[in-house]
Amino acid sequence: MSFKNLVRILLIITSFSLSLLNAGCILSGEEASASTDDPLNADLRDDDPRIRVEAVRQLAVSGNAEAVGLLLEALSDSDESVSDAAADALERIGRPAIRPLLATLLRERRRSPILEFDPAERAIIEPSEVILPIDVPERCVICFFAEVVKKLSNEPGAKTIYARGGEDNITRYIEIEFNGERLAVVYPGVGAPLAADTLEMLIAFGCRKFIACGGAGALRDDIGLGKVVVPVSAVRDEGTSYHYLPADREVTASREGMAAIEKVLNGRGVDYIIGKTWTTDAFSARRLRKQPAAGTRAA
Repeated sequence: MSFKNLVRILLIITSFSLSLLNAGCILSGEEASASTDDPLNADLRDDDPRIRVEAVRQLAVSGNAEAVGLLLEALSDSDESVSDAAADALERIGRPAIRPLLATLLRERRRSPILEFDPAERAIIEPSEVILPIDVPERCVICFFAEVVKKLSNEPGAKTIYARGGEDNITRYIEIEFNGERLAVVYPGVGAPLAADTLEMLIAFGCRKFIACGGAGALRDDIGLGKVVVPVSAVRDEGTSYHYLPADREVTASREGMAAIEKVLNGRGVDYIIGKTWTTDAFSARRLRKQPAAGTRAA
């Protein structure tokens, strides 16, 4: 949950009369739980934020324990109009929402260490202090398709700029010429930790401009094999990103970056869709059986 929403929770609680915050009021009442059978639950996961806002407003009218549970979930919605509407609805419900709101605050206090973001710009092991710069292109493509990088490495004029050994393989960072410009192409391996470490190394080498492409599993039946998806945001259901960004449910893509990608795809006549992705460390976990976040296209 974002810092802004935690502040909203505190403001909602303190806005009530102090006489309500005695032990009897806090410890009485039903537990807030969201019913998966409630039709409004489905509306809260709709792709259209306007539908989600309307669902939130209807929940405010009912004001029961299930409504409070759904509204607490809506506080973490990626669309600010939805999360703000949820906060307003909880404030309108008033006393029945106090106990669940306090429970939410207590859960936030017991967060795991991975959620304790360190804003320091320099790492304890700073890559630039242990990795010497080398002659590399400024621009780099991080490609998660190993077969593509291997094929490019066999093309005339391609050269290896670095060979990285590992327990299971040797990964080669290659350089090619594209449209008269030097371009690095790198296969980072599988998984966010290795990909992030590769990015850190490339930055220390001297690369400065990056774009990444890879594959994902479709979460919608209407997305066929090979369909291009331009991510507008990602649900952060893994661990690596929490070492680089403050804890939050999602991360949003750069508008400028998206515009540049769309311009190229449109110019080349490539059909694509824009959508949210879901990053996870465990594809076989029970978590993936749950309803995906609203608007999610791939995992």
